[in-house]
Amino acid sequence: MNNRFLYLLLSLPLWLGLISESSAQNKLKSVPFTYRPDASEDRYNQRLPHKTLAVSETDFVILSKKNDTEFALERYDENLGKAWAAALPLAAGETVEAFAKSEAGVYALTYRADATTGSQTLTGHLFDLKTGRKLETKKLFEGQSKGRRLGVSISDDGSKFVAYQFLVQEMKIQAITASVYDGRLQKLKDRNYNLRDLTSNLSATVKIDNRGDQFLCLLSDNSTKLTVRKYANNTEEVKVMSVMLGGVFSGRQVYVFQTQFLLEQNGLLYASAICLDQKTADFYSLKLVKFDFNTSEMAFAPEFKFTKEYLDSLNKFYPADKAVKRLEDIELAQMILTPEKDLVIIAEKRYTEGGENSNYVAKELHLFTYDEYLNLAWRSIIMKNQVAPPEDGFSGTSYLASYLSGSLHILTQETINNKTDLYLRRINAHNGSGENPKPLGLDLASDKTAAYIKDFTVWLAPQNLIVVSRPSKKSTGLQLNKITLK
Repeated sequence: MNNRFLYLLLSLPLWLGLISESSAQNKLKSVPFTYRPDASEDRYNQRLPHKTLAVSETDFVILSKKNDTEFALERYDENLGKAWAAALPLAAGETVEAFAKSEAGVYALTYRADATTGSQTLTGHLFDLKTGRKLETKKLFEGQSKGRRLGVSISDDGSKFVAYQFLVQEMKIQAITASVYDGRLQKLKDRNYNLRDLTSNLSATVKIDNRGDQFLCLLSDNSTKLTVRKYANNTEEVKVMSVMLGGVFSGRQVYVFQTQFLLEQNGLLYASAICLDQKTADFYSLKLVKFDFNTSEMAFAPEFKFTKEYLDSLNKFYPADKAVKRLEDIELAQMILTPEKDLVIIAEKRYTEGGENSNYVAKELHLFTYDEYLNLAWRSIIMKNQVAPPEDGFSGTSYLASYLSGSLHILTQETINNKTDLYLRRINAHNGSGENPKPLGLDLASDKTAAYIKDFTVWLAPQNLIVVSRPSKKSTGLQLNKITLK
């Protein structure tokens, strides 16, 4: 291990645990905000984790629930004035599945399962960004309700999306039917992904890029083999690449526990995987693969093994009498690729405390950063201790990570030194250096009622941040805040 890497491993946990109080000069503008939690969504695996879209460096659009039968889309200007508001009425049992923006406007996709007709339906609603006028409402995709739930994947720029359904026979996925659309809700292509050639049980994830190319990620062979198939709309040719991530290593049977995918443009897809020991369920290793479909080549990062040394590095943050005996409840959460081709993998420890109406807990962030050649450049652990009531789930806890102006920005709501606030950590993704976490000056309420709704947080520019929160003042209402960092 070189001296630079050793220094980073030893020094990073120190500054990540310190606190800076230099938030007094941040500029804060607030207006009242009404919010009603969407009780229909999965609070653990949120289908709609982002409900605010940046339109420019000054304007943004919010999607929020108003009552049991209606959502609303609202555009705000630089002074937090409401430029327009548009209603999105829902039928009984209908929920919002996705929310995105394209050059054609802003659109919401709604999902409904109808037991009387035995069908599932996905409907698109397109609104004009300048006026809020509804431009289109149309049924996009329909499937049988007895099958698995319809899925949706949206490209980074919102210009393309794919709707799909698994066709299952005898507990095995036989095929996936899909339709590709553009940001105007116009159909571009119908697809049938035939999976009958795969004899074992499998899981599947569909990704789509800005051109509309679809990437079907398949985990098969008892969760040991990863296959990626690329489908383009202008050809019937399918490009395929596969790799074994699990198997028997040093006498231990290893399988893939979880995968995370990052789809770039130009045929590049990154796949990370946490592997477990099948016999003990211990965390075994982290693996990273880059699929380059333009060159038909794969690149592999050195396997990172979760050894006793890694557990020891984690236990530096815990009291000796509460040392962690093994890694548990850690999930891959996000992958971020910087313009310099540094790849940050973020895993988070999160869980529910157990039983009905139990609290949601989000703790450690584990960061692994690779350079453009897929060598591990640095790694670190950010400690946090967030607990949310069951009605809030992970909509307010957890974290928000974004890459802005050369730095990785990580936002977390925490109580540190008896100060409950939204904290910002800026980290140099290339070398791991960074500043102490800074409270943004929101002075959040610290009771058991929601004080911060992460789903509405968005960066408009590197210095401008939109946040919904409830202050610790006597006012019990939520506020829509625009924070301008100093």
